Amino acid sequence: MREMTVKEKDELERRKIGFDTFRKERMPILHNFAEILGYESPHEILIVPEKFLPYISKYMELQDVSDENRSWLLTRIGYFVGELLASKFDGCWIVDEEIDSSTFSKYVIGDFGGGGSEKVVDPFFLAQTYVDTLPPRSLIEHVDAVIRLF
Repeated sequence: MREMTVKEKDELERRKIGFDTFRKERMPILHNFAEILGYESPHEILIVPEKFLPYISKYMELQDVSDENRSWLLTRIGYFVGELLASKFDGCWIVDEEIDSSTFSKYVIGDFGGGGSEKVVDPFFLAQTYVDTLPPRSLIEHVDAVIRLF
């Protein structure tokens, strides 16, 4: 493993400092997203995210993603996919500190099964590829493709 540059060390430190804020903001953001979409018991999106997958997939299927709403959707879909994968595979949000990783210093889902696995998943990259897919798109199929890799 190579040594980190000063720039990489600074970036990693900055991301670590912001990690608690990042994790705390996901709950109200996802709850609000579920409310906006009109779901009963929107708090359940954090407890049983898999329950919301077909509804969000249907909502997004034909959505026109404009420059104005792209960032808003990426954030919500990224948080949602992260919570879904963490729940399904007993993982958690972490800062990727592996210098040679393509997700170095990013907020990812890892520590699957309580540790031992070095695998990490970048839910925001998944959200980006999904949101940038032209309609019709399926979040169910997108997530299933990732799940098959486990």
